[in-house]
Amino acid sequence: MKGDKVKALWGQEFPIVKDGLDETEVVIYVENLINRCKEAEEKLQHFSDLPQLVSSAILEAERLKGAIRAEAEQKATVDAASILSEAEEQAKQIRDDAERSAGVRTHAATKLISDLIKSTKEKATVAEKPARELVPQLVAEIQSALESAIDQAYGRLLLELDNLEEKTQATPSEEKFQVPEPAEEAESALAEAR
Repeated sequence: MKGDKVKALWGQEFPIVKDGLDETEVVIYVENLINRCKEAEEKLQHFSDLPQLVSSAILEAERLKGAIRAEAEQKATVDAASILSEAEEQAKQIRDDAERSAGVRTHAATKLISDLIKSTKEKATVAEKPARELVPQLVAEIQSALESAIDQAYGRLLLELDNLEEKTQATPSEEKFQVPEPAEEAESALAEAR
């Protein structure tokens, strides 16, 4: 090839042959391929952020779960304390009234007060129980909604990858541009997220 003419295109030297291809057509075709490759890389870059988004969503769900649990426990404690305080105040009032109205009835009033306090404590315990039982249900609902959102995002990702693969396969050339399959990485990130 020492005496042959060469043409440099995209940093590559190509020998010029007598019946060679039209350079303008080759340049347009290769530039089109380069542009499509760049577009595909940009789209893939958007999908590389998905695992971080999933991780952020899981962390936020965990934070919300803790906050909801703490709020429910605090509300249950406050409600129980309020009921108990009200009951104790009523009991004290009843006891004071009973002591003033009749000395003989003191024993019966004391028993009534004890029963009232016992009943009120039972009511406070019963009122606290539903609030504590509500926490796992709320956590399950949040987790279910988060899993649904992740599944939808994953489905959109797979659909976009299929579309991108179809576009690259439709390119008429001897060597087809192949997009790396990130499905296994996305599936493993999704499995870790769950």
